[in-house]
Amino acid sequence: MLRNLRELSYQHIIAERDVKPFLIFASFLLTFFISRAVVYLFPTLNLIIFKYHIHHFYYGIILLAVSNYMTLVGHSEGLRRLCAILMGIGLGLIADEMGILLMCGTKGHFCDPSAIYWSRLQFDIVIYATLLFFVVLFVPPVWKRIKTWRQ
Repeated sequence: MLRNLRELSYQHIIAERDVKPFLIFASFLLTFFISRAVVYLFPTLNLIIFKYHIHHFYYGIILLAVSNYMTLVGHSEGLRRLCAILMGIGLGLIADEMGILLMCGTKGHFCDPSAIYWSRLQFDIVIYATLLFFVVLFVPPVWKRIKTWRQ
């Protein structure tokens, strides 16, 4: 199991010239900004089924499930890259409405999705997620270089 975890390391990604982590990251950021733009430009564009407003984090959950299933059953590199893009899109859609997920339905809190959607919490979540992606992708090589300089 530890050997499998090592495959997630930066060295493995670079040695294999694996672009999938970058595809996840880029599609995550692009999706977040596109979904913000769509909501800003078309505030009345909603999917309503049987009087239920279907928020776009549901699309994100579906995309995550589909991409994970496709990754498990698929073996071609092209399919895995497509799955990485779908995963990034799903994560971007979920992160875009993370404030609503966290705040609505909390005991004693009134839920106004439009007020929560444009709150600072939403942007903070995406900033932290972006920083986490940067740490995972870029800190290991910097740390390795620092260790070699100290020797």
